Amino acid sequence: MSRILPGQSIPENMFDTLDGRAWPVPESEATADIPNFYLLVIYRGVQCGYCKDQLVELNEKIPLLNNRNVDAIAVSVDTEERARQAKNDWGLSQLRLGFNLSTDAARKMGLYVSSARRETEMPQFSEPGIFLIDADQKLFAAWIATYPFARPHLDEIIKGIDFILEKQTPIRGAD
Repeated sequence: MSRILPGQSIPENMFDTLDGRAWPVPESEATADIPNFYLLVIYRGVQCGYCKDQLVELNEKIPLLNNRNVDAIAVSVDTEERARQAKNDWGLSQLRLGFNLSTDAARKMGLYVSSARRETEMPQFSEPGIFLIDADQKLFAAWIATYPFARPHLDEIIKGIDFILEKQTPIRGAD
């Protein structure tokens, strides 16, 4: 399976969300409230302490993202029960969470997939990634890791979004 490239459409119906909607929202169900960007954070699962730190920080930055008309959501291959556990245990009151991301969809997004080494992990799970997706649901930018640590700083991504919006820069890396 080949991975998505900048400027290409993201896969349809990648996962469900705890608020009961499929993601991404199919075009036929889209409303006039289309954000400037979607910030999709794919995390390893509720077992990951690095993921907890990242999602807690992202939860705190939701107002900053909302001010830029950026819709943030986080997802993993975790089941609905494990996603609810992460939301509750980690205090993610503002961050929307998804669940049941398939490893095929993760690979399509260019992520790496690992097999469980502990009983607390899903049998297979994706390594982390952050994706900036434009209003047309095309990949704009991606930050992908093969391990749980050394993730991009969310403040740097927010600064980048400000630059993109101010300068109206095009998608890069699509050539």
